[in-house]
Amino acid sequence: RIVVGGYGRPRLVQLAATYADELNLDSPTPATCREVFARLDDACGAAGRDPATVGRSAMLMWGATDAALPAAEQRDRMVAYRDAGVQRIVLNVWPGPGDPAMIDRFGYEVIAELT
Repeated sequence: RIVVGGYGRPRLVQLAATYADELNLDSPTPATCREVFARLDDACGAAGRDPATVGRSAMLMWGATDAALPAAEQRDRMVAYRDAGVQRIVLNVWPGPGDPAMIDRFGYEVIAELT
């Protein structure tokens, strides 16, 4: 699989539409995801490619402040990205929440409720 990533600038979108199996956006908002994915759809059409053949993902920061948010608020954030077309989220946990229990909580109270 070829995954290209960045901020969604025009050249990146064109490369993704032509060559990639997935476009990964770096620290976008849900609104940015919608805008870039719409441009990806257009670029795929121009390249004669079915837009559904390019996966859509986002890398998001997830540190101690994010981990301390109520589970419902974290779920709402993930749902906003899903609704914006994100199929996979990569969490950048560096330097991390500091407390392994927060990672467990994210898995059991946030992710489990989304699936």
